[in-house]
Amino acid sequence: MIKLWSKLSHTGIAITMPIETSRKVILTNQLAYISFIIVVLLNSSFWFIDFIEFEPMSIITAPIILSAPLLNRFGHYKISSFSIVTLMPLAALFFSSLSKTLMPTPIPILAYLFPKLFLMSFLVLPFVLIDSRNKLLLTLAILINLSCIFLVEKMNQVMGVGIDIELVSLDNYERINFLILFPIAVILFGFISLNSINNKYETHIISQNRNLEHANAKIEEINENLTDSIEYAKYIQSAILPDKKKFEDFFDDSFVFYKAKSIVSGDFYFIKNVEINGDTCIVLTAVDCTGHGVPGGFMSMLGISMLNEIIQDNNFTNAADILDKLRRNIKVTLNQSGKQSDQRDGMEMALVAYYPSQQRMEFAGARNPMYIISEDNELLVYKANNMPIGIHLIETAFTNTNIELKGGEMCYMFSDGITDQTNPKGTKFTSKRLQKTLIELSNEKCNKQTVLFSTTMKSWMTHDKQKKVEQIDDMLLLGFRINKT
Repeated sequence: MIKLWSKLSHTGIAITMPIETSRKVILTNQLAYISFIIVVLLNSSFWFIDFIEFEPMSIITAPIILSAPLLNRFGHYKISSFSIVTLMPLAALFFSSLSKTLMPTPIPILAYLFPKLFLMSFLVLPFVLIDSRNKLLLTLAILINLSCIFLVEKMNQVMGVGIDIELVSLDNYERINFLILFPIAVILFGFISLNSINNKYETHIISQNRNLEHANAKIEEINENLTDSIEYAKYIQSAILPDKKKFEDFFDDSFVFYKAKSIVSGDFYFIKNVEINGDTCIVLTAVDCTGHGVPGGFMSMLGISMLNEIIQDNNFTNAADILDKLRRNIKVTLNQSGKQSDQRDGMEMALVAYYPSQQRMEFAGARNPMYIISEDNELLVYKANNMPIGIHLIETAFTNTNIELKGGEMCYMFSDGITDQTNPKGTKFTSKRLQKTLIELSNEKCNKQTVLFSTTMKSWMTHDKQKKVEQIDDMLLLGFRINKT
């Protein structure tokens, strides 16, 4: 019975509900069920009182009170509270008048006095069950309760019961007094039980809240320490990445659009020059590592270290050879042997080896292409091999592509965080849209291109003035214009 009562009392309770609201909902449910029981028992008791005729129709009003828990069940808490504090006095008003029509005259005097006293007790309910911030509902509920008190005699007349003092008798006092004491005893017991249950519930909630506050404080401390660590990791990553001004040493016009999804990024860019047979070779790459955030950040630092080692030692023959050696090093470092349990982390990248004195470059790509746009806005797409830097089902040597340059061309390398970015409608930015955007921007100075491109991405993520969508991945776009000789 206790479990059933608890379940009925918690009808409509949500986990995220504030404590004050939960208490009001529980009290509303409990009052509804107790009132229902009282009305049923009171009507049933007429069977045993010889001077009152039992009327089956009067018991039909009892189920109406159960509308309050039903409203709570569907989340209409305000309406539920309002209904219980108005239905109870209205039900008492009609019930008291109806019961008098069933009594033979003369009617006991307490049958006149008790309804008003009973209705006056209901005045406390609006202040207990209705939130004081809902002033309109609170005022209306109080007015309805007061109206019931002052209109009880008017309702008697409407129901055909006179108020002539000659119709009132002091006979059968003991019986009617017993009838009055019975519901009062039930009500008192009900309120004592409600108060006990609510106190236990409140104590339980307060205890839970304290535990949650302690847990939240611990989580907040851990989160703060973790964030500080990641922020420092970002500082280290930024220090390892080449200074954007280094591009100016080799290209009169260049830019880097770099936007991490989290604090640290799994995307990185790289530029380094070496001497090959007395000729300057500039190696540039835009790389997208597996994942983003801290895992991607670890992979990016690993990639930068390995690229530095390969290029610094001048241990390559062309652009594709750099990718081949990088793949081999990644597989060895991550113990990738082709087993099912192996790590599948790797990189996707576009890399060029540029020889300024020869106006020539070599391109090699691991899933990421490169775009070159001429001065007359002609777009050339240099496709990459469809395999990553890392373990792959079918591995072949990366393709090396030689590109003859005239000067003035804009070259672009990027990560798929740009093309995969969605707008609020769920549509991806796509490679085709990126190509169109870059063609429109290519004749502008690079410092203006990066501003315009940033505006384009922001606009895409807030398309049609809807709520801005989250960035789904790290973004990297590397652009540089070939110097004219």
